[in-house]
Amino acid sequence: MQRLDPSSQHRQARAAEFSMPTSAGEVLDMLGDEGDPEWPIYRTGDNSGLVYTLCTVLYDLNEQTMIVYKGNPKDGVVGSITNLDTLMPKGWWAGEGQGVEGPGGSDGNGERRGEDVAVV
Repeated sequence: MQRLDPSSQHRQARAAEFSMPTSAGEVLDMLGDEGDPEWPIYRTGDNSGLVYTLCTVLYDLNEQTMIVYKGNPKDGVVGSITNLDTLMPKGWWAGEGQGVEGPGGSDGNGERRGEDVAVV
């Protein structure tokens, strides 16, 4: 069993105080939370100035984008937006029937065999 340090315990407890997010904005509000002054979810140099949140990334699978936020994501300052199509190699999971082979391989007719595969 993995042992949680005080930072993880505090941050998990703080996150549990939020309702289940139903929008990207609510997710960003949670990731940018500083409500626990000793162990905030969004880190700004706590622990003697050694611990910072470098950036926050939101993957919007509906819009097929990866959005990188600068600073606290609650402030909404976007550093970059990348279309996920540019990151994903084309292949069998995109319905093209060719390209990278995944686990289980192909039966030669474009049909998958073997394990089910999820791309995350």
